[in-house]
Amino acid sequence: MLLMALPLTSAIAQEEAPPLPATYRLTGFNYEPQMWNNCGPATVTNALTFFGYTDKQTRAADFLKPDWRDKNVSPEQLIAFVNTQVPEIPVYAAYRVGGSIDLLRTLLANNFPVIIEKGYDPEPDRLGWMGHYLLITGYDDTTETFYTSDSYIGDNIPYEYSYIDHFWRHFNRTYIVLYRQEQEEALMALLGDDADPFENARNAFEIAQQEAIENQDDPFAWFNMGSSLVMLARFYE
Repeated sequence: MLLMALPLTSAIAQEEAPPLPATYRLTGFNYEPQMWNNCGPATVTNALTFFGYTDKQTRAADFLKPDWRDKNVSPEQLIAFVNTQVPEIPVYAAYRVGGSIDLLRTLLANNFPVIIEKGYDPEPDRLGWMGHYLLITGYDDTTETFYTSDSYIGDNIPYEYSYIDHFWRHFNRTYIVLYRQEQEEALMALLGDDADPFENARNAFEIAQQEAIENQDDPFAWFNMGSSLVMLARFYE
């Protein structure tokens, strides 16, 4: 039953939108490399510098992982830090799932920094698969490349669109958008149906479902279907 094909819904509002620029890069970030197992605090700190934030990753880490041995920080924790622990700047964060390359480009072209959660096994260390947060700061359609602030490798690191999507889908294409208070209405308009968390989870389920139909041996398609069903409180399907 779960593999019955359903029409996919778009993550972008259906209104006719002007074409995006072929290249676009956000500027004004400061870069701080991550400390041990600290990509979440470091990445959200680097993203906040776009809005004038000046503290180091230790402030975020104290809230997100007071036990330094904790290797995992969830998207919910990251947005809680932005939304409740940084009162000195009027910046907020929202997270959704089931994103797309086009959506990332659209958000960047409208001056929204985006953090994605993705699979990771970087060269040359090859330490084994792990989760990783990555700050997206720009794109170039002529080379099909995103520019990123990678807390593990360095600043201004290019990754091809295909590479990003391949590893991004390991985490249901989760993305976190940072925005100023006065940008919230514009952000929700860009998200379209996905502005509503319930509709977003349903859309993400349909994307993963279609990928499972195309390849029933794809473990990430099944993982993403299950993750979306949990968000929908459909625990018994």
